[in-house]
Amino acid sequence: SKYPTFSLTYKKGMNLFGDKNGPSYDRIESAISQTIEISPFENLNYKVSGGTFLSNKRLHINDLKYFSNNLMLFTRRDFSNSFNLLSPYTASNQWWAEGHLNFQSNYLFLKNLPFLQNFAFDESVHLHALSTENLPLYIEGGYSIGFLGLGRVGVLTGFNEGKFDRVGFRISYPLFNMMERPLK
Repeated sequence: SKYPTFSLTYKKGMNLFGDKNGPSYDRIESAISQTIEISPFENLNYKVSGGTFLSNKRLHINDLKYFSNNLMLFTRRDFSNSFNLLSPYTASNQWWAEGHLNFQSNYLFLKNLPFLQNFAFDESVHLHALSTENLPLYIEGGYSIGFLGLGRVGVLTGFNEGKFDRVGFRISYPLFNMMERPLK
């Protein structure tokens, strides 16, 4: 859209039944996101969010802030707003900041080759970053090829605190998300 979307979320864990093991916390999170159409063939989308636990007197494992990731080779999540190589169950119980930046183009690298210009696909470059109290800086970068919004194949690289962590290959088939967004 022409303007960014802002969100603010507040979550409270309350002990409703007087149980001394009940949850007791206050969590706040804010985010800004936008998709910018650079040209009819290119767009840039971003999402930056962060949050903190204002109080975390009693947190259970399901109350922590978890980060969306694609751990499987085949996934229904797209590559835009989730991590693809982040360790499973990475979570925060204090504070976090994350960012996602994606550039999508019909003519990025491969489509410039004459013998591939007649095929229906787009290319994307992805950059994701996360910082928490336990993870000073995690960065992922990747490249993917999409097929009319029906699927995407990508290769990604992860860096933990500036050092190479891992490389991975993912196949996304967001068929369940098709109702949420139009085909490109």
